[in-house]
Amino acid sequence: MKYRTQIKLILLLVLLSLNIYSQEKRLFGIDDIFKFTRVTDPQISPDGKWIAFTATVVCKEKNSSNSDIWLVSTSGSELRQLTNSPKSDERPRWSPDGKYIAFQSTRDVAPQIYLINVQGGEAKKITSMPSGTSNHIWAPDGKSLFFLSNVYPDCFTGDWSKDKSCNEKKDQEKSESKVKARIFDELLYRHWNVWIEETRNHIFQTELEGKNIKQLTNGKFTIPPIALNGTEDLQISPDGKELAFSTNMDKKLAESTNNDIYIIPVTGGEPRKISVSQGADVSPRYSPDGKYIAYRSQKTYGYEADLWRVLIYNRTTGETKILTDESNFDNWVDDLVWSSDSRKIYFSAEVKGNISIYSVDLNRMVKPIIEGPFWHENLRIAKDGNILTFTRREISRPNEIFTFDLKQNKLNQITNINKKFLDEVKLAKGEEVWFDGADGKVHGWIVKPPDFDPSKKYPLLLIIHGGPQQMFGNAFRADWQVFPGAGYVVMFTNPEGSPGYGQKFVEAISKDWGGKCYISLMKAVDYMLATGYIDPNRLYAYGGSFGGYMVNWILGNTDRFAALITHAGVYNLEAMYGTTEELWFPEWEMGGTPWSNPELYLKWSPNYLAKNFKTPTLITHGELDFRVPIQQGMELFTALQRRGIPSKFLWFADEGHWIMKPQNIVLWYQTMLDWLKEWQK
Repeated sequence: MKYRTQIKLILLLVLLSLNIYSQEKRLFGIDDIFKFTRVTDPQISPDGKWIAFTATVVCKEKNSSNSDIWLVSTSGSELRQLTNSPKSDERPRWSPDGKYIAFQSTRDVAPQIYLINVQGGEAKKITSMPSGTSNHIWAPDGKSLFFLSNVYPDCFTGDWSKDKSCNEKKDQEKSESKVKARIFDELLYRHWNVWIEETRNHIFQTELEGKNIKQLTNGKFTIPPIALNGTEDLQISPDGKELAFSTNMDKKLAESTNNDIYIIPVTGGEPRKISVSQGADVSPRYSPDGKYIAYRSQKTYGYEADLWRVLIYNRTTGETKILTDESNFDNWVDDLVWSSDSRKIYFSAEVKGNISIYSVDLNRMVKPIIEGPFWHENLRIAKDGNILTFTRREISRPNEIFTFDLKQNKLNQITNINKKFLDEVKLAKGEEVWFDGADGKVHGWIVKPPDFDPSKKYPLLLIIHGGPQQMFGNAFRADWQVFPGAGYVVMFTNPEGSPGYGQKFVEAISKDWGGKCYISLMKAVDYMLATGYIDPNRLYAYGGSFGGYMVNWILGNTDRFAALITHAGVYNLEAMYGTTEELWFPEWEMGGTPWSNPELYLKWSPNYLAKNFKTPTLITHGELDFRVPIQQGMELFTALQRRGIPSKFLWFADEGHWIMKPQNIVLWYQTMLDWLKEWQK
């Protein structure tokens, strides 16, 4: 009896201590956006014993971020920092013998390639390119590196010592000139937040001493392509004799998604196209035996949301074979890695809110490898083919590195970089739901405040994704933590247009922007109201890009929301067409140009619904946004003000499509929280 009493007392003390510990955790606030470490780009050493990766920390006070290279053993037992610089070090790539890591660093302003011994010591600078470097890879013999650099094509002579002087002279003349005007004679003269001027990205080779630099490609095209480029778009064959890359050589780039795969000898020469589709072909990958080049491919010209498939090119016969398409895998493929025996390809893919890992063999047999409610990204494979490595995140956990033993069918978490952060902060978890949408079941997630009480009534924030062909899902995001931490129930969903539910569902949004997608979003709100814990007087909606468009569409079609937030949202489709850069996008989505098919531009443009506006609206926009130019936000704000609708415009002079700078992020979130609070009834 006495023994049982002691056991009960011990259990009670344990429970009390756990309760006290959990109470000590704080709710996720705006400042917590900068208190976890971003883990990415895991690279396995040639002997399979170590993983190099990039760890990025954000400093609000300095208004910047910094990245360093770390090493962790594949057992997870050893972790050490390899570089420690006030400038960013990233993109670690192992030498073939495993003794060195080549990485990219901004220690000298423009990013350059550095080399460091994995045992430690000072890093050695390899390149001094005028515009910096990107996408470096090793030659298989370990004697040289290939990389990309931005250069003036008309400086090319084949002698880099002369060409470098020419490039530097042109840069200096431009910097010193008092005239800052730009002259263009063709479209796609800017992209996202960058002006497209005379320079183009091309392939270079350097010895490890930084000597004998050679430019291997030249021309008006750029590598990788300006838009719809893949990951690791520069690759070298196993025998070290050939390079493969993706680019777009079409004349009218603003209209074209026709990226292609090209090959050239490592000594240089005229690129030869090997891909055959009219859509985008990117992400070339040589098989270990050298027989094939695998790549990701879309078949339709001008359609950026076409199904991404796996294709392989036979280097001997020149034949191309489709390994995945609608018949055996009706979702978008992403990262590609070959098995060591060259008999199958492992790939990641967006499926029903998750990013899972699959394999496809040369006979087109697709098998799931790793599924579950997570996002698996940055997929890599060990040289012996036994271990996959990747980053994994979920709604309540940021990225960490995992491995999967293909022989033992065993998953292992390798890093726990964010343990301290997780021990200190209460993170909201996601609850998957399916509800009746406009045309069948629609997938969504509910993220409740960590201290949720089902007996209370909560405000609802509906968050709408961009794209429109993008997928929300089981991934850690700041907005899915800040708003629940502030007491809001968040609902996000994948309505019509979202990938991960078959290509037919993706295509349901095109030419129907304000149709079924809008209905499904309103049904998501109805679903939430039926739960009984949502206050019908405190309904809010927020979205960015296409999500911002949808908020603008909501503004003109219903007054059920207490307040709205629209970020970088399309408001006037005709004006958008004339100021955006990738013209294939509106031409596909609206079925043509404003003069060839004006009906859809008129039908789905929120500016024609301004007479219906009633809801208080916060507009946020970046002045450097070339995708959805800030004029869209200006037009909406003018209409709201002239209509006498309570409205506010948060204008970021130094941001593009996304808000990236830490102190701007603080202002952005605080302004949104203040706006929602102001309109609580």
